[in-house]
Amino acid sequence: MQSNTAVPENLDVLDSLVRSRHRHSVLLGYRSYAHRVLSDRLVETPEKVAEFLDSMERGSRDVFRRDMEEIAEAKRRHEGSSGDVEPWDVPYYTTLLRGRRRRAR
Repeated sequence: MQSNTAVPENLDVLDSLVRSRHRHSVLLGYRSYAHRVLSDRLVETPEKVAEFLDSMERGSRDVFRRDMEEIAEAKRRHEGSSGDVEPWDVPYYTTLLRGRRRRAR
């Protein structure tokens, strides 16, 4: 896991790049680097990106809740316990449920 370890010198370089991007964007008349990058894109501004992501979250909240309840139930049946669904459980039980659905067809 050593390859995932941040080297302090790299953090300084990254901070410098972030400051430079912001400084150049402001010099070009933009509020931030994000505003500059998004100016010629469909979403146009960071605020519109945030609005879009918020609307996607609101629209998918109920589906996510149902999916997680189904995964929790599959875990209870499989393990015989009512433990919380952990992040590493999701791919396993999703695959298990997909397999059951395919066999049921």
